[in-house]
Amino acid sequence: MKESKPTMFVLTSLFFNEFGNQSMFESIRGYSKYFEIYFFTCGDINEKLFYNQTDINNKLPNVNFFLIKNPLIYYGKSFLHWFNKFSVRFSSKAIEKSEKDSNGKNVISNSYRNNNLLIRISAFYVNNLLLYLYTKRFSTNSGIIPDYICAYECGGVIPTIKLKKKFPKSIAFGKFQGTVLGSVLDLLKKGKKIKGFNLELDSYSQVKYLDLCIMTDDGTKGDNVLEYFGVDKNKILFLHNGISDKIIHKTKEKPISTFSNRQIKLFTASRLIYWKRIPLAIKIMNKLKNQYSDDRFILNIYGFGNEMEIQEITQLIDQFGLEQTVFYQGPFSYDNVNDIYNENDILLSLYMFSNVCNPVLESAYLGIPVLTLYNKELMGVIGGEQYGNRFFDDSNDDKIVDDISKYLHALTNDDLFKLLSEAKTRSNLQYSWDERILSEVLRLKNLAL
Repeated sequence: MKESKPTMFVLTSLFFNEFGNQSMFESIRGYSKYFEIYFFTCGDINEKLFYNQTDINNKLPNVNFFLIKNPLIYYGKSFLHWFNKFSVRFSSKAIEKSEKDSNGKNVISNSYRNNNLLIRISAFYVNNLLLYLYTKRFSTNSGIIPDYICAYECGGVIPTIKLKKKFPKSIAFGKFQGTVLGSVLDLLKKGKKIKGFNLELDSYSQVKYLDLCIMTDDGTKGDNVLEYFGVDKNKILFLHNGISDKIIHKTKEKPISTFSNRQIKLFTASRLIYWKRIPLAIKIMNKLKNQYSDDRFILNIYGFGNEMEIQEITQLIDQFGLEQTVFYQGPFSYDNVNDIYNENDILLSLYMFSNVCNPVLESAYLGIPVLTLYNKELMGVIGGEQYGNRFFDDSNDDKIVDDISKYLHALTNDDLFKLLSEAKTRSNLQYSWDERILSEVLRLKNLAL
């Protein structure tokens, strides 16, 4: 007779990205090998960034999905989105001739920002309540008492703690993909009031009541943030992300090119959100082409962005006259990740907070040189320059652009061959997602002993 698996409830306000970060997908896929998973989410699965429900059911067939919808929130968000569009159109006309930012763009109205803040705050607290009430009712009706309750990211923390009170024998843990609070930790320690992080602060103020916190080591000081909020060190499991099976089992060795007959393909692979600093990569290309007259390089930009973010980078490309050397390729599906890496030569990763991210880890694993910013945690994973990595100072944006453009312009074909050869030597400090998940599972099962 087949032994039944322990049950795990996963509570979250997120869904599974088709483009970009795959931490939640890999985590749930891994957990489903060891637990019977019941996945409860208030996430808006209709967002373009996410897989649709049919796709994710096919990809995770052993997971039980429960999508919690609230008509009040749905119609309220629709109304506020309509109102935002109206207010932006109205305010843009009003300030068209008077208020411009440094780039000559219209200033977004305060009402636009306030309405989006209202959406975010309302959705957060209502979703917390819905997650708790729904999972409690499901448990009562089904007779299933969870052995483990997982709060996946901040949106799951408060309902998980409430559910733990109802089921005190259940093991409640938090699973975090890094934290934005690492960027303001020094201010928090000084007792400063931090605007814009209210929801994260509300969630993290309660993580000390969880039995375990699994925090991704992505350079955002997540372990220090947890300790600041009162979590004992022995209740923290701090691990960097793993490498996907898609890369480990399906990757062919990429031949080293001498670049004698073609251009060198630089690339970025991330969302277009501001803190990824994609415009800096475009400005590097501007220096190479328009200051150094160096036509050896092209830049491919991959990643999901909203209309405003796409407009920002396309305007920058036009401004510098880089239409023939910089190409926005749009988002790419996780299913096509190998093809993207194999088609390009050198990764640029210039994130504002931390570059211990999946594209850097994956590029380093695949033997693709990485040009990024110095970070001690990152070097501790992908190794130093002997592995084909180059690290630059992050003192300010202009210095990043100057330093990297000078470095690239000075590269000879022999230098490039050496860089690619070094990148083929893989750091032994990386591990697969399966290995990371096994570490988590063993820790969780030890708590049940």
